[in-house]
Amino acid sequence: MTAASRAVNKWLRLNGPRQDSRLNLPLTTCSPLLIQLLIAAAAAAGLTVTHSDPRCGENPMLMGGWNREQAAVFLCASSIRAQGMDQEEILRHELIHVIQDLHQGALLPEPLLSILARETIPSGEVMVVIASGDDANRELECRLLTRMLSTPVVAQWLTEAAVKNRQGVGIPVALTPKNP
Repeated sequence: MTAASRAVNKWLRLNGPRQDSRLNLPLTTCSPLLIQLLIAAAAAAGLTVTHSDPRCGENPMLMGGWNREQAAVFLCASSIRAQGMDQEEILRHELIHVIQDLHQGALLPEPLLSILARETIPSGEVMVVIASGDDANRELECRLLTRMLSTPVVAQWLTEAAVKNRQGVGIPVALTPKNP
């Protein structure tokens, strides 16, 4: 059994199967394989993944988030469903934010980020990100990489970043594994 399989099985043992009333589906038994791959990579990195958070009810446009202090990624299942979004894409996006934190800086050099963002992200979306007041470059980089990278690539990158984290290469304290 591979490490990823063990992580998926552990996550399933601890978290399911159970019903999420907003999705009305068993979360773990009906999740696509690629979502399970991302969950396994997150678990291997010492992260938890949940399908709800109190912030989801406060902002119906919120699709998910990354809580660095709790080493947890959350998805807003009802918002994802209401907006017709892809759960896999949202989870991949949030895990790229985790990778950004593990890397402790930009993943793409600025000239490349600007060129790719201009060619890939619609101008209206860029304006929304800039107007949000958050770190626009970080969010644009994440949105760009979410579009460009496949789920297996993100899972592998997260797993490798977590290994470096455990070896003391660029460790954000909140991301150290709970059970080394």
